[in-house]
Amino acid sequence: MTERKDKIEVPGASEDGKTAESTFRPPVATRSLRNRIDSRTVTTWQANEYILHCLPDGTLTFASDSFCAAFSKSPGDIIGRSIYELIPEDNRAAARAQHKAVTPSNPAITTEYRIITAGGEIRFHQWSFIALYDRERKLTGYHAVGRDITEHRNTEQALRENEECLRFLMENMGDILWTQGLDLKTTYVSPSIFRILGYTPEERYRQNVEDQLTPESLKVAFERLAHELEIDGRPGVDPDRSVTIELEYYHKNGSILWIENVMRGIRNEKGEIVALQGVSRDVTKRRQTEVALWESVQRLEELSITDSLTGLYNQRHFYNMLALEMTRTQRYKRHLSLMMIDIDDFKAFNDTYGHMEGDRVIERLGIVIRNCIRKTDIACRYGGEEFVVLMPETTAVQATVMAERMREEFRAHAFHPRQNDTVHKTISIGISQCEPGEESRSFITRADSFMYMAKRMGKDRVCLSLKENGWLRPQKAAAGMKSPEGGETLIPDRQEAISLLLAHVTDERMLSHSYASEAVMRSLARRLGKNEDLWAMAGLLHDLDIERVGGDLTRHGIEAERLLRERGYDPEMIDAILRHNETASKLPRETDFHHALAAGETITGLITATALVQPDRKVASVKVKSVVKRMKEKAFAASVRRENILECELIGIPLPEFVELSLAAMCGVHEQIGL
Repeated sequence: MTERKDKIEVPGASEDGKTAESTFRPPVATRSLRNRIDSRTVTTWQANEYILHCLPDGTLTFASDSFCAAFSKSPGDIIGRSIYELIPEDNRAAARAQHKAVTPSNPAITTEYRIITAGGEIRFHQWSFIALYDRERKLTGYHAVGRDITEHRNTEQALRENEECLRFLMENMGDILWTQGLDLKTTYVSPSIFRILGYTPEERYRQNVEDQLTPESLKVAFERLAHELEIDGRPGVDPDRSVTIELEYYHKNGSILWIENVMRGIRNEKGEIVALQGVSRDVTKRRQTEVALWESVQRLEELSITDSLTGLYNQRHFYNMLALEMTRTQRYKRHLSLMMIDIDDFKAFNDTYGHMEGDRVIERLGIVIRNCIRKTDIACRYGGEEFVVLMPETTAVQATVMAERMREEFRAHAFHPRQNDTVHKTISIGISQCEPGEESRSFITRADSFMYMAKRMGKDRVCLSLKENGWLRPQKAAAGMKSPEGGETLIPDRQEAISLLLAHVTDERMLSHSYASEAVMRSLARRLGKNEDLWAMAGLLHDLDIERVGGDLTRHGIEAERLLRERGYDPEMIDAILRHNETASKLPRETDFHHALAAGETITGLITATALVQPDRKVASVKVKSVVKRMKEKAFAASVRRENILECELIGIPLPEFVELSLAAMCGVHEQIGL
């Protein structure tokens, strides 16, 4: 180390073998400073940093080995020369001025110089000069530490050029580069955001994420982020994965754009995701194209399964949906009903008025069906003038309510195929309910057979089947009487009557009253040897119009007469129903049928009121004497017309016996009437 120090202190030797120090001795202060340099400084001399000492006029008194090597000079070639000779001439005056500007209170300066090497190459150096003063604060020289920063400057220049190029690309590229926090707050965004979304980067930084995304997309974004953070770190999950997600963004002009985001996580030293970075591009046109294509495909699909005349589904779609619904019904043991509809006497209408008018009839029926069905029902044109409606989660009885509404609405429409011609058309409807294990062919065939049965029964009606004692019992026409016009009249089948009742009465209390009246009238017919079905159906349907007239008793019975007469039902039954309300009919009750219906339907009200004051509210707890006693208490069930009940004596049945018979009948249907 001593040998190296001597070499540094006397760097170089003269030709006569004497050291440079023998011909040039630096000031005492300089020697003293140099003597204090420790081994670490020596190491620095041998490294990239340069160390120089010079007098106040710039004469060099010391140069490190690294400096000598950089200029391909020996210490002897440098010591004694002026430091300013190494600086290009046009910069020398500035360098001198900087050195003179130092003061004891501000003894250090750092600056950059262009330096001329031995080969004439210009290099860039950064130097820190420290002024040295003696005790009298007189400048004695400078201690300088420098390094070659040429490569650093070249790198900076290249970086500036690259930054300018990158800035140009980012400002003009079609994509947006960005970084965000895990709260989706933007921390950096490229200038290209202005061209795509209309915001400057500065405006974006100030925005909340709620101002950037639509509510739906904001929810999707946070859910996806939560999912990615939740699975991060799991075995098999790629930490370098990227995620693609399309979201709706607000443009500054108020419009909404679809933006595709390809993003990945930014991780800390622990490998945890702490932020996001990504690239976004406008895919609005692509999405619009996709939507247009999808809508076009949907339209084509709709056309392929839609009947062009009615707008309902076609037969092809019916069979597809039938298979699907039957599978679901069998698997989950649900109800499924099928309605088969046919326009009555359509061929005759077509032949008389032409196919164009026939198409209008078909089109109108399509409208009626569409107005009556629910969203879950599937209505199709089966072929020609036939239609089908598939009704999931629906029993045959429930389907009848809808069928009756269709039938009445279609019949009410007036067609005008020719000037001064007004025609009302009717439909016949058959209904079947899918049975466990039944095949589709049988399901359709049964509905079709019931539809033709409705036609045989006089058309303009609904026909269905119910399960009775394990067998399917189709509706059938009773052996009827002759109408005044000479046609066959009908006693409605009970299920047909129930379907008609349910189509017009919805109040549970009125339905219970109708079922109780039916039971009492059947018992009275049996007691008097009359037609049980005829009398029972009169009891069931006597209040058919009660909701339609809205409490207007002056019309009660008249509306029911019209509804029943349109169906060609038995005129004796219709007459009894009309006369049970004298207020409307203004007709006296004359026959046993008239008196029985008036007394029978009224006694059910008194018995029901008596049952409801029993502890268990059951009709089985009611005694005959209790009802007879209540007959005399006019304040009890005051709306019950006692005079109607007493008409039982006009048909030869004393009051106690009449009450006993009625009680027994109502006990037989107590579950149906809820007592």
